Formats: sequence, structure tokens, C-alpha cells
Amino acid sequence: MAEVWRRGAEQFSAPAADKHAKAIHTAADMLRLAPSVGRARDDLRPGVRELVIYPTVLLYRVGTEAVEVLRVVDGRRNLAALFPSV
Repeated sequence: MAEVWRRGAEQFSAPAADKHAKAIHTAADMLRLAPSVGRARDDLRPGVRELVIYPTVLLYRVGTEAVEVLRVVDGRRNLAALFPSV
């Protein structure tokens, strides 16, 4: 999140970065109530889902007791490279 904020502040402004960070946190909080709201990304790894807060992508997995946020990244990146085959 710190990197997402820093890039937003550099490219736009600190207030814009603050607003975007708040939107990401709000979306993450929403996942507790509606964990299946994001799109399935089994192509990256089975069980991975994504929620887009443009241009950021929140990658997560729904566990038995909680939602686990795996990564918060710029969605313009090669997301497949973040989940190498094992």
C-alpha cells in the first residue's frame, strides 16, 4: 500500500493518493461482507480473486474464516508474473 500511495502522490498529488488509498481500504473492508464480489482469477492460481480499484488491483483469496489479501498492485503490471508456476 505504501508503494501504491507513493506512486499516486508522485504522479498526481498527496490528496489524490489519500483518496485512492481510502477507496482501496473501503473495498477491502467490503470483502468481509461480500467476499465473492471480485472476479475469479484461477488463471493466476486456483482460488485467487481480484477486485479492481482502478488502476489498482487487490488480489485476494477467500479462506474458511477470513479473506486474505495477497497483493495490492498496479493492474497494468503483468499479474501472471506475480504468481510463478510451482
